[in-house]
Amino acid sequence: MVSTFKKHPSHLACAVVLALGAGSALADTLVYNGSVYPSPPAVTITSPNNVTSVASEFSVTDTTTSTTFNAFCVDIMNTLLTPAQYTPTSLASDGVFSPTVKSNIDKLFTQHYAAVTNATTAAEFQEALWKVVYDGSYAGSVNATVDAVANTWATTLGAATGGYNLTVWRSSPGQTASQAEISMTAVPEPETYLLMLSGLGMAGLMTRRRRPDNGVQGAAALA
Repeated sequence: MVSTFKKHPSHLACAVVLALGAGSALADTLVYNGSVYPSPPAVTITSPNNVTSVASEFSVTDTTTSTTFNAFCVDIMNTLLTPAQYTPTSLASDGVFSPTVKSNIDKLFTQHYAAVTNATTAAEFQEALWKVVYDGSYAGSVNATVDAVANTWATTLGAATGGYNLTVWRSSPGQTASQAEISMTAVPEPETYLLMLSGLGMAGLMTRRRRPDNGVQGAAALA
């Protein structure tokens, strides 16, 4: 584990990635780009490992699919290798996180990720995520205010789930272990589906209206 993250941006205590569309079953190459928000606050972690880093939302690029997405740390035990090979799996199919942790990750994203808008709220979400992933064994501090919000988010989760499609990324076999990550895409609201269906219906109607009459006449003549 690297204790001087700011001086060595190629290392990070593992991240949860919020990707815009990751679903390939093959290994992809991920590259770490840095923090999404300027001046992320430092965090000192004492459990489950001794780590000094930053609590933030990070930018990551999948060079295989040319997609750039965001990330939060989840694996305090490993460092981030960049570039590195990762293999994605749906959160539901992941074989490492327990069912309880999977459920709480889903709830945390569904209920609180929308609140992440700057460096402070990103740090709050990051700490809450560590608390959820390590299921009570996380111990660390950014500052009293951030710690308090993170604890509230992690320990007072409601029942709402399903806000995001979540994909876990784990380092591929045959290389030094790198951080596990989880990506997400927002699930469209029912109204969005209705608008999409309505749009498709209108497109189909316009296509029918534009169909030339001579095609119908020809078919009738052949009947």
